[in-house]
Amino acid sequence: MDNCYSKFLSEKGVILIRGCLPVAFCLLPKRQSPTYTELFQRLKHEATVLRNQFESECVISDFERPLLSVIRQAIPSDTHPDFLFHFTQAIHRKITNLGLRGSYAQGATIREQFKQLMVLSLMPICEVETPFKCIREISLTSLEDLFVYFRY
Repeated sequence: MDNCYSKFLSEKGVILIRGCLPVAFCLLPKRQSPTYTELFQRLKHEATVLRNQFESECVISDFERPLLSVIRQAIPSDTHPDFLFHFTQAIHRKITNLGLRGSYAQGATIREQFKQLMVLSLMPICEVETPFKCIREISLTSLEDLFVYFRY
């Protein structure tokens, strides 16, 4: 992995986001407030069982109105950049529009650079520019139009 990402990855390849380790990835059956409320109740319960306090600085999810209201109630001090799914979907769409879908499907390098771009969305805005430039410097020339898309 390029030096740009050395501070974001541990030796075992675990992605650290803002110095934190993601602890829950949740796929839920219904996009309704009661489902999300139950999720946060269970997370808080598990923290108590582990003799911890449930604290979250950031919840990253798809944009779901019921989830937004539950997060505001369950974790009022939390920040919620509710765009991850839509952000990655936009990258996929642009790759397709640029005619790079075949390269993406067959090439590990282009997929790796896609993942690096995804990680940028999880970083504080003030820290994005330097890693973006590093990724762009090491990227395949076929991705130049994708980087122009991001730049503007």
